[in-house]
Amino acid sequence: MCGRFVASDSPQEIGQLLHARVMGGLPHKSWNVKPTQDIAIVLDGSDGVRRLAPAFWSLIPRSSSTSRLGFPTFNARIESALERPTFRASADGARALIPVTGYYEWKGKTPWYFRDPAGPLLLAGLYSWWRDPQAASAQSQQPHQHSSDAQERPHTQRGSLFGAWRLTATILTRDAVGKAAAVHDRMPVIVPTSLVDSWLSHQVPGADILPHAEEISAGQEKRLAADPVNPLRGDGPQLVHPLTAQKGDSGDETSEEPVIQQYLGDLGDLGDL
Repeated sequence: MCGRFVASDSPQEIGQLLHARVMGGLPHKSWNVKPTQDIAIVLDGSDGVRRLAPAFWSLIPRSSSTSRLGFPTFNARIESALERPTFRASADGARALIPVTGYYEWKGKTPWYFRDPAGPLLLAGLYSWWRDPQAASAQSQQPHQHSSDAQERPHTQRGSLFGAWRLTATILTRDAVGKAAAVHDRMPVIVPTSLVDSWLSHQVPGADILPHAEEISAGQEKRLAADPVNPLRGDGPQLVHPLTAQKGDSGDETSEEPVIQQYLGDLGDLGDL
């Protein structure tokens, strides 16, 4: 799964990397992003414009009459997304990217921080526009023209809420491989830059691109560096600092290596994962 992540890269840098128009209302930098908060996602609009836009992190299907679904939707399994009623429509034609600096997974009670030292990770995601009844009531006396993408609109935008419509999103996960599998049995689907255009395209069927993305993402694990970190309390760059060296009986500092081996074990046995 992917239930916490770091987003500390500037929107302008992400926009330049993905040739996306940067919209207003994007969340501030955070080293402890949680479900149901607003996050930044990249999507291609029906007008042909790629945008970096704020979205509510927990997908709400358009058919839902409420935002309280009774089950978590901040993650979706890529293996079954095309079959699940909650995610089916989005998997087929409303795919997004969630740019992150890194993400956390837990081994027991210890969080591990995964990142790519070369730059941001592009996580595969899905999005959905959901009409908020309360916002719709407030907007009922105002002219409204619905659009299926995150365009600038004449009415008020507040974060992921565009008038009466809320942009919502989920992160896709897959079976973990390599070093990630030693920490957790699931990991986010990482999209290489060579697949970005196809992943975001409305013209590529989900039945074609989802299996391909799942397969090619397995090799992206090799890009990752991972460190155990302290419990996630509060926010700030200190959260991603590796666990400090432990002190032995003599009071001298000892190497972090025993701490790492405690959780990862012998990585030489992971070649078949």
